Amino acid sequence: RKEAITIYEKLVKLDGKDKEAQRNLGRELEADGRKEEAVFAYKALLKLQPADADALAAIQRLSGK
Repeated sequence: RKEAITIYEKLVKLDGKDKEAQRNLGRELEADGRKEEAVFAYKALLKLQPADADALAAIQRLSGK
């Protein structure tokens, strides 16, 4: 899991507009229990794709709302 996170972090740094890399980074961080970082990744995805239902749901789930 940590290797996947490292890869997605690099992809996001290389191309900040890569929506799939941002989404996958959020998923991997969430699965690794890194909730705050996952929320940050999902919020970054929402900046690229404001109506992304998966990101919105993940933020709600992780924020306990």
